[in-house]
Amino acid sequence: MGADQSQILESLTDRNYVTFMINGLKYMVDPSKDKITAGSRLVDFIRDHANLKGTKYMCREGGCGACTVTVKTRNPFTGQEIIRGINSCLVPVFACDGWEIMTVEFLGNQKEGYHPLQQRFVVCHGTQCGFCTPGWIMNFYSMMESKKQFTVADIHDRIDGNICRCTGFRPILDAVKSFAVDASEELKRKCGDSRSCESCPLRAKSPAALTSANVVEAEFEQLELPSSIHLNISSNSQWVKAVDIKTLFMALTKFQNYGLKYRIVGGNTGMGVFKNEGPYQAYVELMSIPALTKIDSLDSSIIFGGGVTITQAIETLEKASSVSGFEYCKHVCKHWKRVANISVRNAGTLAGNLMLKHDHKEFQSDIFLVLETIGAMLTIASSPSLQNMWTVEDFLNMNMQGKIIYSVHLPALKNMTFRSFKISRRYQNAHAYVNAGFLMQIDPMNMYVKMRPRIVLGGISPSFVHASMTEEYLVGKTLNPQIMQGAVQMLEREVNPNMDPMEGDSMYRKKLSQALFYKVMLEILDGQVSPRMKSGSTDLEHGPSYGKQMYGTDKSEWPMYEPVAKLEAPFQCSGEAEYTNDIGPLPGELHGAVVHARFANCMLKGVDPSAALGMAGVVAWIDHSNIPAMNNYMYSYGNDEDVIFVKDKIRFAGEVIGMILAESRELAYKAVSMVEVYYQNREKPILDIPSALEKAEKEGKLSECIVTIRKPTEDPIKDAPNNISGEFHTGGQYHFHMETQVAICVPKEGCMDVYSATQTASFTQFAVANCLGVSCSSINVYVRRLGGGFGGKISRSNHIASMCAVAANTLRRPVRLSLDLEGNMGLVGGRSPYLYKYQAGFDDTGKIMNINIELVNDCGSSQNEPTITIAEWAIQNVYAANSSWGFTTKMVRTNLPPNTYCRSPGYPKSLGFMECVMEHVAAHLKKDPMEVRMVNLLKKGDTMFPDTSQKLEEDNLVPILMQDLERFMPIKGLSTI
Repeated sequence: MGADQSQILESLTDRNYVTFMINGLKYMVDPSKDKITAGSRLVDFIRDHANLKGTKYMCREGGCGACTVTVKTRNPFTGQEIIRGINSCLVPVFACDGWEIMTVEFLGNQKEGYHPLQQRFVVCHGTQCGFCTPGWIMNFYSMMESKKQFTVADIHDRIDGNICRCTGFRPILDAVKSFAVDASEELKRKCGDSRSCESCPLRAKSPAALTSANVVEAEFEQLELPSSIHLNISSNSQWVKAVDIKTLFMALTKFQNYGLKYRIVGGNTGMGVFKNEGPYQAYVELMSIPALTKIDSLDSSIIFGGGVTITQAIETLEKASSVSGFEYCKHVCKHWKRVANISVRNAGTLAGNLMLKHDHKEFQSDIFLVLETIGAMLTIASSPSLQNMWTVEDFLNMNMQGKIIYSVHLPALKNMTFRSFKISRRYQNAHAYVNAGFLMQIDPMNMYVKMRPRIVLGGISPSFVHASMTEEYLVGKTLNPQIMQGAVQMLEREVNPNMDPMEGDSMYRKKLSQALFYKVMLEILDGQVSPRMKSGSTDLEHGPSYGKQMYGTDKSEWPMYEPVAKLEAPFQCSGEAEYTNDIGPLPGELHGAVVHARFANCMLKGVDPSAALGMAGVVAWIDHSNIPAMNNYMYSYGNDEDVIFVKDKIRFAGEVIGMILAESRELAYKAVSMVEVYYQNREKPILDIPSALEKAEKEGKLSECIVTIRKPTEDPIKDAPNNISGEFHTGGQYHFHMETQVAICVPKEGCMDVYSATQTASFTQFAVANCLGVSCSSINVYVRRLGGGFGGKISRSNHIASMCAVAANTLRRPVRLSLDLEGNMGLVGGRSPYLYKYQAGFDDTGKIMNINIELVNDCGSSQNEPTITIAEWAIQNVYAANSSWGFTTKMVRTNLPPNTYCRSPGYPKSLGFMECVMEHVAAHLKKDPMEVRMVNLLKKGDTMFPDTSQKLEEDNLVPILMQDLERFMPIKGLSTI
């Protein structure tokens, strides 16, 4: 960027800094003085500049909620105060101008006392590892501040954006439900009544401290009123905050004239979906423009400014749904509440979501789908005075350079039926396999289709929008079973989903589109449909969840066995609990970022880090050549070599090639993208068990895969009146610890301090000492607590600590290495996939007489942590076995990350397998599966398996549990499956 370009907008702007408040303290950020770039995120500013470590992060995509903070702003058009929870990992620091931000530290702490919400989390046992807890608390605090009275249903609407991996959602929900206006008396009693927490053993925050928000409010009022900003950022980029349409278009025009690639910034939530876009040389932030946040409700339409957030749109449409012509808005709200999650909807705008669809046609936008279905119109502005109306579909093919979505117009729809659907992996916080919208005008007297229907389908292919042939077919028809059948056949012909390994099977998506159309038709035909078929037209609604934990305790023995709150829970709820990455920066500290292999089963030809090393602030490149001793972080733990850095052979995509060291985390990750990696001798990777067995057989190495052989004494096929055979597959599972792998290594006098998020400190100590070639006594390992582990930090933490230690040893400076979610998932592995092949013989009652099983464990690229032995011991489940049971166990290597232990390793796979066998037997005999299970139950004195020398010495409790369940089921409306 030329020197003259730094003056691009000098005459158009009022100041060259941004200002905002965090917990009542004012921060002023000047890019000419502070090391803040356009890519700097609020979460990092909170943690590294404001030094408030209670706010955590994991995904940095707006999906986990660990980074949630409360934000207070004002609507630019109405001036109304808005309080909302947002994902601080998605918000650029420069977009926070004029904001009041509150983190978990604002609520309470050990010194000042705790907020009632924090107290309820403690008393209701709402924490375990505690890493996610601050995010949960700030999410619900935002709700409590913005909505003084709320119900249990309101609480359930707020949980879609926060993840807890270990505690379970029941105690978390109980803590918050106790504040609801319709809370049960039992919940209120857990910590005093709904108005106070005086009976709580935790020290409450004083009333004066609780009202400190009033002081913050006064200081908030003193923040400067919105004014235009122009920032010349040190990374040779421009940032403009526009507060009116004129300034916005002047900025866009000048950026285009200078040939600068620019990004329009609204809620910035799209970075969580398409995070590798750019680089950009200019940014224009427009959330302070009144015209873009205006909402008009007219008799014929509802008009939203392009900058209206999805949450604001939903709130408006909920009110409008009671107005004639806008009854359909009830269904729109239901659908849009499934867009991403509450924190994303609080920040993301209608125009921003539509632009994602515009730039990425494959994006299954629920906003686009609904707007196109109802025939909404968009006002596209190309200058302050030039605006044109376009259909939503036509907008997709427009050149939007220099243009913005000025407003969105939703029409009134009278005597029309609108329905929309979203079929996805999860109810919320997941994109759709298929989303569908239907709009039809039908004469209720004769079922005549009066106008061309609108049938919009998403998730079919990037270019598919309307089922045009089916729409045309239905025009002027009278609906009846024959016409419906013809329409379904028409859909069959024109809906041809593309092949995409990341989406559902193409045939599944085709049938799904037909099923959703059929569902709508059943509802429209209503009276003409038999009661048996009519149930297909209704949605299965899931009300607020409810759970209860009961346990007995003898009060006469208290304080022994008295239930008490966890001692560290208050510190977890206030953000005072320190995790590894919360340790403050050390003098001279460097940040590491890992370069992962993009391909599997190939050779590393070479690496060129010169472009990265040429960036200001990038210090070094570390790889296998920097390791003083052994390049193996699993030495002596297993027989396979697990390298710290790849030297030649790349086993799996995600394996570590090297590491960049820089003065900041942001810079290190930016530099990683500049490292050139060259590959050679690429071969097809082995990614599943059948492929691995086939390869071993071709190479004559199948016998090497066998671990154990136990032959059955009888042939399952010949020696039983009935027999079956089959296969049972189970996939892998990511550990999903909220805290990703992290380590800090500090060279000291004759030793090294290692701060590691590890489940086995001694193993980490040995791994670091081994790679550095020093004694274990010179390695000091510190671990205070983990943000979840579940087996993923038993050995995998050694890898991170070893990389970090090699870097610290090479440069003799402290080094911090914290993996991002993508790198964590690509490197760590998880629960092992399994394949079971079986032949079983059984009598006419379903009792298994003999069975022969082949178990195959996919260990990934190394076999250092197999779970096959545990799996074979779990095969018996709760069923009778004898010497006629046989099995063969095998282990195979694939080109996947090394799999490791994961909560109850081996057991769930084998338990599930045996239940599959019981279901198969029952299906063969056409019996109730529960009847087959009861016939096969293990009894006292029966032989144990696989060690047949042991006998069951106690009664099997399953029959007793089943009897209790049968007594309980009629009361709760349950059934056994």
